[in-house]
Amino acid sequence: MTCPACGQEERQDRKTALADVRSLTLLRECPDGHAWHLPLIIKRGRGPAHCDCEVLGRCPPRWPNERRTAMSDTTHKLTRSALNAMAAEVGTEAGPGATTKEFNYALIETFRANRGVVPGELQSANFLLLTTSVKSGAKRTTPLVYHRIGGRLLIIASTGGGPRNPGWFDNLAKNPSVTVELGAETWEGRAVVQSGAERDALFAAVVKATPTFGRYQDGTQRTIPVVELLPAK
Repeated sequence: MTCPACGQEERQDRKTALADVRSLTLLRECPDGHAWHLPLIIKRGRGPAHCDCEVLGRCPPRWPNERRTAMSDTTHKLTRSALNAMAAEVGTEAGPGATTKEFNYALIETFRANRGVVPGELQSANFLLLTTSVKSGAKRTTPLVYHRIGGRLLIIASTGGGPRNPGWFDNLAKNPSVTVELGAETWEGRAVVQSGAERDALFAAVVKATPTFGRYQDGTQRTIPVVELLPAK
């Protein structure tokens, strides 16, 4: 591997791995003393390489045929049992609490570190990050499961079948301008709340693909909102 500052080959005697409480950090150094840190685990396989250079502020040259997955102390929390515990909490009368906050924090951090990929047990789940604006002007980011129905990008305000709509839905109902992070892409969008027969048809298609959402609707008296995400005009 070459130094991103001067192009010289790295010093093999300084090719070390340093562990800290948040990640495995790979230290690289060239003969002129330039050093860069990669908070990464190197895994063989195909896929996009990604790193976060802490010293030089830009990535060293990518190594071919290797996929780099950032690891943190939150990754182990992203399991199906943790997802189920979070869904059970948001579906209660009290609503989201500490379990949801911890899970969402871990998912957001891992999602961004891996350019939209969540490794481990939840790798097959379709997650996106939705950022909405609150009345004060502050931004709130929430990880959500998305659905593709006929080429349309949908999110469902289910709260696990709870009695109230989620906070992110209340925010976009007041201000439909949102930021969407999907995979490695980030784009500005607008949220359109579907209604009537259109909402019913889309929700039925979601239930057909994911029956769990039908059980959520059966468990609450409110009509669970269906939201379509579109590019901002």
